[in-house]
Amino acid sequence: MKKIKLIGAISLASIGVIVAGSLPLSSYIQYQNYLAGIDVAGNKSTDSANENDKGSNIVEQNVLVSITAKLKDGVRYFDNYRAEPKKDDFDVVATYQKGSVTEEETIYGDQFEMVVPENFRTEGGVITFSFKGKSAQLAIELVKVALETIKVTKKPYIIYYKEGEK
Repeated sequence: MKKIKLIGAISLASIGVIVAGSLPLSSYIQYQNYLAGIDVAGNKSTDSANENDKGSNIVEQNVLVSITAKLKDGVRYFDNYRAEPKKDDFDVVATYQKGSVTEEETIYGDQFEMVVPENFRTEGGVITFSFKGKSAQLAIELVKVALETIKVTKKPYIIYYKEGEK
């Protein structure tokens, strides 16, 4: 009798797991089929649109138009053979267009690719940024190392000599 109750409980639990897993899966499949019927510009494609719909389900999507890159304020690269650009040194912005509305979004370092020339440490050059098929280039010139300011932050040490020493 205990075995029959155990088998019944296990079968009910497995049926519950199967149903709970199949509902999100079927919803996801319907969603993917819907997205497959929409082209990049946000219009329903003609081969998957029903005659009854007549374009009633047209969804406009943000379309990536371009990306721009600039050096962050205060960041410079010097001509001292140590210039090594990092993704965090740049502000990269993606420009999206949805219909007639233009939006800008900041792209962070883990989202875009950056290609630096091999001779950048010695000559500077053009850095290329890529994001979702769009690219931007930024020319960087190395700044000559020059003394800008000297600032004394502590008094110099006073050196005591023993008598007769110099």
